[in-house]
Amino acid sequence: MVGFGGKVNWHHNLTAIALALAMPTVAPAQELIARPADFARYVETFNSADQSFVDFYASDVVFDKGVEDGVLVGRQAIAEWYARFWQDFDETLTPITVVIDDEAQVMMVELRTELVAKRDGLVWRDRTYRAGDRLVVDGTIVYGLDHGLIRSIRGAAEGRQIIPAAGG
Repeated sequence: MVGFGGKVNWHHNLTAIALALAMPTVAPAQELIARPADFARYVETFNSADQSFVDFYASDVVFDKGVEDGVLVGRQAIAEWYARFWQDFDETLTPITVVIDDEAQVMMVELRTELVAKRDGLVWRDRTYRAGDRLVVDGTIVYGLDHGLIRSIRGAAEGRQIIPAAGG
């Protein structure tokens, strides 16, 4: 288990952590995502809103974004969804714990996502945001892997906090 950008938060999802502790972290070096450091490169690309983040995905990747946003299939669909979303929100991912099981071809990530509204009047998920409003979501994401590429993405939010912009 490797932590990034902060302390490991053990109380959030003990079940996921218990499962993760049983998983080895060894994978072939030629794969794009074979070690937690490789995932850190993915996060860096994603956090800079660089559309090449989809290069870490299999061409037929399936991203289950939940009831509100549905299922996205393929690199292009995911890139287009984020291109639209990033027009309204800045998004920053902060991995807390990353565990890769090469044999099972799965990666589990305890992740904090922070969204910051770019302008007033944005409506997303039944809430209206003002410029500077922040939504912080803690969760666990399960990535299916295939030869070092992300084949599937699904997750569960464990906590959400809305922080109004200063002066709000």
